[in-house]
Amino acid sequence: MMPQLEELTTEYGDVFMVWFDTPVHMNDRHCEALMALIAKNQPGALVNSRLGNGYGHFDVSIDAGKRPNVCKADWLPDLKVPWQTHETVTKGGWGYTTYGSETDRSADYAELIGHVCNVVCYGGVFLLNVGPRPDGVIPPSQVSSLRAIGDWLTVNGESIYGADPSPLVFPPYAITSKPGKLYLHLREILNNQVSLQGILTGVTKAYCLADPAQTALDFSQDGAELAVTVPDAAIQLHVTVIVLELAAEQAQVADETLQQNADGSIELPAESCEFAVRRTSYDYDRKVTVRWGEHPLQGLLWTVNVSAPGEFCVISEDSGDERLEYELITRDDTLMLNALSGEVGVLSKKPQTGTIRIEQAGRQQIVVYPRVTARLNWSYNFKGLELVPVHEGGEVRRH
Repeated sequence: MMPQLEELTTEYGDVFMVWFDTPVHMNDRHCEALMALIAKNQPGALVNSRLGNGYGHFDVSIDAGKRPNVCKADWLPDLKVPWQTHETVTKGGWGYTTYGSETDRSADYAELIGHVCNVVCYGGVFLLNVGPRPDGVIPPSQVSSLRAIGDWLTVNGESIYGADPSPLVFPPYAITSKPGKLYLHLREILNNQVSLQGILTGVTKAYCLADPAQTALDFSQDGAELAVTVPDAAIQLHVTVIVLELAAEQAQVADETLQQNADGSIELPAESCEFAVRRTSYDYDRKVTVRWGEHPLQGLLWTVNVSAPGEFCVISEDSGDERLEYELITRDDTLMLNALSGEVGVLSKKPQTGTIRIEQAGRQQIVVYPRVTARLNWSYNFKGLELVPVHEGGEVRRH
């Protein structure tokens, strides 16, 4: 590997990034030698964490990894360090294949552009892969995909380049920010209405980023609730970006802590969890985890305000995988759960065996961690848990 890396870092001009994958048989000595070689030949190059053993400058997700929450865990006081995810314009693989690299993806342009918006929204950066033919030529279908993304960025790049993530930790759709502005990215606008909850800072103007005249859109704001009317003529192909000008440099947001329901139940949806590690992904449309349960460090974390402590039964909602077992942990108790068998790929709710206690009221964290894992668990999706209070005498209140 060293001769190849020497060639790559000396024969191809300035290298922005050296991206490693699958660090099999790597030890500290190997990693240190590779890092030293890159630093000598390309002192400005970044190295990703898949070099292994804790080496590298930044962390990356699993392939095509996404997350349900904004993550700024690696930010430093004087440096915003993003996480990274990667996607490919090919179908069915990362390198060239006759069946996937020549495929027309025009039907997927909105999805590809949406990935760009979502990654920046949640605090990441986007690495887009191409699969050239054996002679180095990038097939026309891939060029068309790149041009579609580039054309959209030519008009809407202000909302992506140099933008910070959403001020809401759990935004309802892709939102990015700059001082004094929020950018709402909408793949679909129903009945010409866009709603947003959670922004407390006053909005002074709304307009479409694609409109050079910045024609003001009608909007109303009542506390943390905002509604914007978007005429048909302003709706863009693939993704429409609405700019909100704010009365302050930074947006103030409402408390996003999950609240216990009036009937005493506690809902723990996947769409409102944080990932303990980035080796998990998320489906924004179905609001479920992807490839969760493959590693014991893949914790899902919820912050909940408990108003009525007690004993709770547990109902899980997932697609079923009898191999997988995971542990639910509160401040006071633990309970082993399992991904009970069900039709693969079909979400269903299932009561779990046993109960779990929460003895104290107040804001607290509830987590689940895989304990018996399932390797390459592509078919399993987790949508969430519901904790249902148990009354005296063991009666479970259902609704």
